[in-house]
Formats: sequence, structure tokens, C-alpha cells
Amino acid sequence: MVRLQIKTLGGVQISLGSEGIKFHRNKSLALLIYLAVTGELTPRETLATLFWPETAQDRAFANLSKAIWE
Repeated sequence: MVRLQIKTLGGVQISLGSEGIKFHRNKSLALLIYLAVTGELTPRETLATLFWPETAQDRAFANLSKAIWE
């Protein structure tokens, strides 16, 4: 089984096995770290509001979908 590693001290480093993973969007990276740290299921509505609080709900859901896809 390939292991996902997330290191956040001294800069963020994400790796899957021996391959480093780079993110093009900071919110995609933040979303992954948030979900890994909380370790619990979080409704899409909650994530959309948390990461895009000043955005209309339909746009926030679209942004969340893009972040999840990345």
C-alpha cells in the first residue's frame, strides 16, 4: 500500500510513496490538510462556507469541486 505523508512543520510537504505532490492552488492544499487533521466527514456545505465565506453558495460549491478535483 502506498503511504500518503503530510508534513506541515518547516513548510508543507506532501508525498505519495516516494513521489512529491505539488499543488497549484493554496486552497486545495488547505482543504487536504484540513480534512487530514480533522479526520472526520465534513458536509460540503460546511467546507464551502469555511473556505469561501464571502462567496455565493453556488460559486463556493463550484470552487470546492475544483479544489477536490485537484
